[in-house]
Amino acid sequence: TLIRSILVKRISIQQSPELKNVAYETDKPEELNSMSPELWIIRWVNHNLHYVAPEMKIKKFDDDFSNLEVFSQLLEKIHEFDTFYLREYDTTRRIELFIECFTEKFPNACVFINPNGLIRKNPKMTFAFLATLYSLGSGFGGNNEKENDFGDFHSKATNDLEREAEVLTLWMNSLGIEPLVADFCEDLRDGIFLIKIFDKLNPGSVDWTKVAVKQPVPKFMKLQNANYVFHLAK
Repeated sequence: TLIRSILVKRISIQQSPELKNVAYETDKPEELNSMSPELWIIRWVNHNLHYVAPEMKIKKFDDDFSNLEVFSQLLEKIHEFDTFYLREYDTTRRIELFIECFTEKFPNACVFINPNGLIRKNPKMTFAFLATLYSLGSGFGGNNEKENDFGDFHSKATNDLEREAEVLTLWMNSLGIEPLVADFCEDLRDGIFLIKIFDKLNPGSVDWTKVAVKQPVPKFMKLQNANYVFHLAK
């Protein structure tokens, strides 16, 4: 998905050489170069847990993370995060308090978790959040720490749908296509920006003679552009 492409952009040994800190002596260079972002994140999590909670280790993203212990240990080690919410007995309320605390400390970051998703052990949600934590700081120290990909962006989302739209907008605006998307729904309505994305990612794939670009685009031509977007996506 588009969100995943944003999150994993730096999770490779080529883009983040500091990941060598979690490589094993038995790893071959070709294995490191082709290692999946998911495996890098699991190794990164366990590397940091080793120093603060050696009894803890994750194996996969559909483990139970609803007690917040893994997230809390990482945040406390790397960012001196306040873990007062762990004293809350009710699972749903504990997660809500955690999200409030996280958002307050990292207003520029996107929060991909919610109580229902954690309780249901949603692996994609867990990976997305752990990848976000990595983007906020690896915990390796030195000058290798990376700033997160969201820059000075301040989220105004009040629900998951709005949050996903914000992340997609950030990604689209990072492609260097003009004019930038300001309104997720309105600015994509005529289909032109979406077609420009296909042309950017796969140069030469768009037949611009089939695209209505003259503004304002009539309603029936917007439908034509939309159909062409579906054609390009096949």
